[in-house]
Amino acid sequence: MKYLHVITLLFLLLPFSEGFAQYNKPLRVEIEVKSGEEPFRLVTCGENGLVLFAQTTKVENKDNVLWTFNFVDKNLKNQGQVLYPVPRSYDFYDYEVSENRLFMVFNSSKTSLSDEGMLLFIDPAKYIVASIPFKVPSRTTISAIKITGNMAYVALVSKSNRFYVVKVNMAEGKFSTIIDEKADSPNVMSMLLEPGRNLLSLFVQKETKRNKFENSIYTYDLSGAKAGEVNYTGFNKDLFLVSAELFRNNSNQLLVLGSFNEEPSHRFSEYFSNGTETTGFFSGLLINSDAAITYKRFSALTNFHGFFDDHSSIFNHVTKKTKRISDINYPAITQNIQKIDSAYYFIMETYVPEYHRNYRQSYNLYYSMPGYSDYPILDGYRFINAITVSYNDKADVNWSSAMEIRDVFSKYIYPRMNIVVDGENAILSYSTKGKILSKVINGTDAKTGYEQMSIMPEMAKDEVVDDYNNGLVYWYGNNFIAYGYQLIRNNFISKNKRTVFYINKLAFR
Repeated sequence: MKYLHVITLLFLLLPFSEGFAQYNKPLRVEIEVKSGEEPFRLVTCGENGLVLFAQTTKVENKDNVLWTFNFVDKNLKNQGQVLYPVPRSYDFYDYEVSENRLFMVFNSSKTSLSDEGMLLFIDPAKYIVASIPFKVPSRTTISAIKITGNMAYVALVSKSNRFYVVKVNMAEGKFSTIIDEKADSPNVMSMLLEPGRNLLSLFVQKETKRNKFENSIYTYDLSGAKAGEVNYTGFNKDLFLVSAELFRNNSNQLLVLGSFNEEPSHRFSEYFSNGTETTGFFSGLLINSDAAITYKRFSALTNFHGFFDDHSSIFNHVTKKTKRISDINYPAITQNIQKIDSAYYFIMETYVPEYHRNYRQSYNLYYSMPGYSDYPILDGYRFINAITVSYNDKADVNWSSAMEIRDVFSKYIYPRMNIVVDGENAILSYSTKGKILSKVINGTDAKTGYEQMSIMPEMAKDEVVDDYNNGLVYWYGNNFIAYGYQLIRNNFISKNKRTVFYINKLAFR
């Protein structure tokens, strides 16, 4: 058996000199920001570099709001900034990276009278931002997007028991609704695009009765002609699917992986959760309509609850008096499932809201005794655990393991954990408080304790006072990006305090 005895996280270095010291400067870029600004979203586009984008508060011609796009090459050299107008009536839905290019999709807002969508095409190698508007069916919301070449396929759902797919030819600026299908309260959970097969498959969850669900796969060719529909009876109708992804395995069979909630009527019960509560994972090989689906609760996975005790932040909203800890559902954020060789790696990160209560004292003119009232105020979200499940080509669990997430508290919810697979070993890592934390796992066995390394600032005398809204993401090859916001103090320079958005390039060896 192969073991990865040493995992070294290297900072890529550049020589440079300061007047007061000689110092090896990490390959790093800093962008000075003002506190309270909308945080950057960072997207890696392979060797084409990085794109940082955010919505600004600047308005153009009253109808448009400006978005900022910053381009950084693979040597972390800042290539410049583009300010691009986006109609105020558009809501940002999501983005997709295809062929190392970034595509952002916008939907007309719920308050808008228009039925429109828009794709933003961003080429980080040529520093181009271009918009491709398209029409969408009336009163619909976007649920999925896939890109192949110059074609975009956008799935939408409506409250009138229909779902659609709009095909957008970005090269010609043409679009058309190629799929218009009736179904009971549909939700397009996943879209599998297979250009080589001329095939588009949609995994659709339908609420046929209140809190009763059915799941189907609809298949079409890329022109929208229907090729088939399978209604699967192997799913538990009482369980709500929170997430689902379709894959084609090496045997040309469809498999589905995702997460579920066993209390659909209470899936949004936590007022501050800001997401669907989750019970565990599900998986299935979709060979026929009655294919069996396997459900696993979090409590059945390896050492998920091993990190918690009575003083854990999880008891802010659930106590042992009302529920056993093994029965708790968690708000969670899921990452796109990674396929490496013939294994599928599913990472889900659980969190809980933390809040304080604001007390108010009031007086009534007719009574001498004051009255009291209180109301909750959200402080942010405490990340508590990352669960990694490895599935094989038959949708069976190879192994599962959990890693505690320490000291991650934020007002923003986004994935924190990363995985690197080296033979039989998986390395889980994330960043927090200016440090990288990682551990090596071989199946369910942790081969190391927590390894820790500090993220190096720009100058030798820099002191990191605060580090927040940080993350760690894969880039290309063995390279990763650690990023976030830091308040830095340096008493050896005239401007002794600065707040920056930082990017450090790292390599796993």
